[in-house]
Amino acid sequence: MATWNGDQVAPLFGYLGAAAALVFSCFGAAYGTAKSGVGIASMGVMRPELVMKSIVPVVMAGVLGIYGLIIAVIISTNINQTADKAYYFFDGYAHFAAGLACGLAGLGAGMAIGIVGDAGVRANAQQPKLFVGVILILIFAEALALYGLIVGIILASKAGTAAPIRCSGSVLAVVVELWRRVKLEFTIELPLLRARWKQVLFGALFQYVHGIFTQLAHRMHQPQEQPLGDIGFRFLPELGLQNAWVSESIFWCLFIPFVLWTFSPFVTARKRFYTAVLYARLLMVLVTCQILRIISFTVTQLPAPNYHCRLGKDTAVREMPQHWWGHVVVDVGRQATHGCGDLIFSSHTTFVLSGALTYTEYGETLIVKVISWIAVSIMGLCIIASRKHYSVDVVVAFYTVPLVFYTMHRRWTTKRPVQEDWPHRPLAGEEEVELAGMDLEMGDDSTPKMDVSKQPLLPPLLPVVQQGRTSASHSRSSSRSHVDLSKMGGPGMPSMPSGAAAAAAEEAAQRASGANGGASSGVRQPRPRSIAVMTQGAPAEAYEQRDDSPPHDGRTSGSSGIPAVPSKQRIT
Repeated sequence: MATWNGDQVAPLFGYLGAAAALVFSCFGAAYGTAKSGVGIASMGVMRPELVMKSIVPVVMAGVLGIYGLIIAVIISTNINQTADKAYYFFDGYAHFAAGLACGLAGLGAGMAIGIVGDAGVRANAQQPKLFVGVILILIFAEALALYGLIVGIILASKAGTAAPIRCSGSVLAVVVELWRRVKLEFTIELPLLRARWKQVLFGALFQYVHGIFTQLAHRMHQPQEQPLGDIGFRFLPELGLQNAWVSESIFWCLFIPFVLWTFSPFVTARKRFYTAVLYARLLMVLVTCQILRIISFTVTQLPAPNYHCRLGKDTAVREMPQHWWGHVVVDVGRQATHGCGDLIFSSHTTFVLSGALTYTEYGETLIVKVISWIAVSIMGLCIIASRKHYSVDVVVAFYTVPLVFYTMHRRWTTKRPVQEDWPHRPLAGEEEVELAGMDLEMGDDSTPKMDVSKQPLLPPLLPVVQQGRTSASHSRSSSRSHVDLSKMGGPGMPSMPSGAAAAAAEEAAQRASGANGGASSGVRQPRPRSIAVMTQGAPAEAYEQRDDSPPHDGRTSGSSGIPAVPSKQRIT
């Protein structure tokens, strides 16, 4: 048996090129033949004498398959396992490009021949003078496939004329590495999906609930002959029914790349998010926005401005069903293309805004972010110009969706300690108010000095040594902030040296005690958000355990028998 000479994976691209040339060309030939044949058959009923004269489009469509056959034969004969000449990646790429050039050109030419042939033979039956013009149009359409054939022959002839390409790894190795990465990503994503499957399932099922309510809004719709007054209708040009596809095209050009990007961690080396977590969050944002949208268009029915929703159109009103299950069955096709009544706020804008905000937070390419926001803005203007929505529908979506998104995004990404008095008014300076962050400096007399410029806007909790016990207070009047810490240190606990900071803190503690009506120090009060109690004479090892009640099990700091006090104790 003869051994293969060259790259073993290279023939894959060569055979793919041969198949593409033949298959795509035959697709074009089949479409051109079928489309033209329908026109010829329809015309032949009234003018049977013109059938043979009108057979030209069918012949020209059939030639397209011959073009693909020629390229496929040229490519397949050059891939010979028993030949002495090697077959490398360069040859495979050249044959693959040749097949695509010929096949796709034949597909486009076949579509043009079919459409022109169908309309041309019908027109020729009514006006014979159009025959020459129709033939010229068909010739130029056929020339498109001829261009692909010429380029395909040139590209196929390039095979075997260059030195072999020495790649660092074969295509098989790339595929194996990609499959390994996908499997590894699945092992990471599956536990995350199991933890969030309820959110994902609820978000997916709610799209069906949203469809039920949009169908109900269509049944409740009260059409008018003319839409309501709108400033967007006044200043934006009306696109009309013929150009209504513009906004839809922009929507799908944004939606499809976004969906592909959400699965990019499975194939890319860099990972900025988890797909399961991203979809759980995104679906919750969409559900919240859709709930607000359902409430908006259900309580008030506005006359839809779209052309198929105006008075006198068959699609403007839908009858109420006779039974309850008529509401459960959703006509997805009709609601997607001819829905009415679900106006405030725009559903298309809601989807693309959610995607743009998600990419803004988790994406990394600045130019893509800028382009996506420009495209979203253009799509909103096109929706108004197409009379699919009023301007208020798009404007409300532009400020509702970001508010919902960032409200929920802050909840997902902010660490919140457990609270006894939730909700609360947070400290200015937030997450942790610690004495260590207030920059206590030792003066000449070994007295701590506090840098006042680094204090938070609201006064923090300070340790106060008062009558042999450590206490902390806060000036918020909305909560009982006097916290007794006598159990932590005991009567023998070392006290903080006197100074300006201790005097100010003691005065604040007295004011808080007076505001609480002389609360007893033995009563445990609700604790504020976060307190950092720093004491003197603490052991070297830091006690970092986060506990609701500090330990006081009799542990001592030395031979003196004084209970050990942590150097940094958090009470949450």
